[in-house]
Amino acid sequence: MGFHTSIDGIPEVQDKHRRFNNGRKTSSIVERNAKKILAYRPWVTARATVCPDTAWAIKKSLLYFDRLGYTHVEFAPVEGMDRMSRRMP
Repeated sequence: MGFHTSIDGIPEVQDKHRRFNNGRKTSSIVERNAKKILAYRPWVTARATVCPDTAWAIKKSLLYFDRLGYTHVEFAPVEGMDRMSRRMP
């Protein structure tokens, strides 16, 4: 069994598709909790979902993860985003 943190990238990227039900941004809370987790599990992986509209920030996000203290990062492309975006009004 493994453990990773789901953090999509720089705050602009994190907040693009990951908001609370009330619309509030999640980036500051995710960042704060990531630092706490890394203090106890410094080997934990940052798992970042990459969407077509956030792919531009991969390099910036990698540098951001490094500043937070991550030594393991996994970028995972979202599946079906193109089909989903064509259906959205």
